[in-house]
Amino acid sequence: MITVILTWDAGESGYPSDHYSRDVRRTGVGKAVPSRWSVGSRRGGIVRGDRAFLFRQNRERGIVASGTVTGSGVFADSHWEDPTRQAWYIALRWDTVLPVEDRLSVEELLAGIPAHHWNHVLGSGQRLYPPSDEQLERLWWSHLATLRASPAGSTAEPVPVSAAVTPAGSAEAVPVEKIGMSAYSLPSSESAVAVKREADLMARYQAHLETLGHTCTRYRIRPPGEPYDLYTDLFDQTAGVLYEAKGVVTREAVRTAIGQLLDYSRHIPGPPQRAVLLPARPGNDLLALLRAQNIQCVYELSPGRYGRD
Repeated sequence: MITVILTWDAGESGYPSDHYSRDVRRTGVGKAVPSRWSVGSRRGGIVRGDRAFLFRQNRERGIVASGTVTGSGVFADSHWEDPTRQAWYIALRWDTVLPVEDRLSVEELLAGIPAHHWNHVLGSGQRLYPPSDEQLERLWWSHLATLRASPAGSTAEPVPVSAAVTPAGSAEAVPVEKIGMSAYSLPSSESAVAVKREADLMARYQAHLETLGHTCTRYRIRPPGEPYDLYTDLFDQTAGVLYEAKGVVTREAVRTAIGQLLDYSRHIPGPPQRAVLLPARPGNDLLALLRAQNIQCVYELSPGRYGRD
């Protein structure tokens, strides 16, 4: 599954206001809305089940909708503004369409997903690469949860969980995906550097485990009642250990890793042992915090050498 960013120029021809208001109302009461959308110059690489987000351009910018591709791929049809021309589309089903005032703003996107160039989304159908795709899912559903919890008088209608969600939940081991090269062409920011360090650290540790004869995967988890998948970091199938990697050794990073491990491990058969993977040994108080949660700490001493507490 990939994630694509669709664009809307905020114009009436792209998404007529009566259609837009209708889709806000329908998804607001739990009804998925079938649609189609242009993917610009893209001719393929999108299939049924892929994830799509609608990015509003020009004014009041940000994500206003999410959905799932339902058609078999990209297809040609008449242009939405000029029937004498041809355009390329995908069929999809919107699970959420928000009023513009309740959008996930471009400022939030820039802060939460720094690896993607949100100020330079030049065409519809752009792919969002790992880890930005998972970051967007988490940011989006956190945003929706905030809207659901907003006090009376908010412009947003209640945003339900999609009816298409697997009700009983699921968890399955999947191959460890390599981070796309786009993740290495990041803007100069502390968050971006941390993302690259985390990916590199995890790749080195996976290689270390495999030299020991261990089999490494990751888990894809669909929690009950949730509309999107979660992906763990490294899972050592041989030893039964679930690792959450962080690219920096800070209290915030360690606390985030603890929360992720406690959440993920509930859904994995076993349950697994849990460990945080760090680029250096943390302070004694953070080690004590991890021990109190029955979580191991593995840290890099030098390339290929690791300590454990």
